[in-house]
Amino acid sequence: MPFGKGAFLAVGLSGALLAELALGGQLRVAADGTVRAGDARPGDELLAGVYDAVREHLEGRKARRVVRDLSRRIGGSRDRVAGRLADDGLLGRDRPSRWWPARYPVTDLAARLTAAAAIAASS
Repeated sequence: MPFGKGAFLAVGLSGALLAELALGGQLRVAADGTVRAGDARPGDELLAGVYDAVREHLEGRKARRVVRDLSRRIGGSRDRVAGRLADDGLLGRDRPSRWWPARYPVTDLAARLTAAAAIAASS
């Protein structure tokens, strides 16, 4: 069980990154529940980092443990995903001090409204 609200976010993002690899065929879960990396490394930098972490450190472990341990192996799933969105200009990056975690406020309001409308339409 994750501890604290940040841990739930890390587990959710880690699971989403692993699911993206599984949908792309770069990752599979064997019949015994263990995670196996495929042969093709993804071209995307973030997904390639996740693929490498699985292949080098987490391969052969149960899916639950891979989801739990992935964030630490890639340098924080929240920071990696939010950092990428900040680099793309969708989020800002605010680090009040070195003792507080970075915050990522939404800067592109039009993209946020478009995404919210797409989610509402698909429901």
